[in-house]
Amino acid sequence: MKELSTKERKLHRQSVLKPVMDEYWIFLNSFEPDKDSNLGKARIHSLNQRKAFSWMDD
Repeated sequence: MKELSTKERKLHRQSVLKPVMDEYWIFLNSFEPDKDSNLGKARIHSLNQRKAFSWMDD
């Protein structure tokens, strides 16, 4: 990856990570556990982090 330019690295990450993360968001939205359970808290935390991955949509 070091031999790639910044733009090429971003394109590579988008091509590899975006499909995986798209499936992850679909999975997270496919169920609704009790919000007070550990799974519910983890799900909410993950969904709240989605904004941090907005660079993939650029």
